[in-house]
Amino acid sequence: MNSRTTVAIDNELRKKLKKLSAALDITQGEVIKRALSVYEKEIFKNKELNNKEKTTNNEKTKLIVKEILKKATEIIWKQDPERKAIQEKLSEGPETIDDFILNDWESGLS
Repeated sequence: MNSRTTVAIDNELRKKLKKLSAALDITQGEVIKRALSVYEKEIFKNKELNNKEKTTNNEKTKLIVKEILKKATEIIWKQDPERKAIQEKLSEGPETIDDFILNDWESGLS
């Protein structure tokens, strides 16, 4: 479905449009249609590349932060072995409430 519209352009652009239309033996509307199609593809291609670069940069940043945190953890554990033992026990997984009560409750149950 075609529709008509009016667009104001300067003389230089009008001359380029007519020149391309004549050189390609197509209508001025077709020149505009093709130019917009090419431009649209270029814009979205660049947008996709930018998104990929951002993702790659985010992944690199995450790896750097992970390494920094790992080194910081090693330093803290070296300075505080008791904290290391607690954190390692916590990372082993949750114990049942019964195990917790029997092992850690200081009420004389164990």
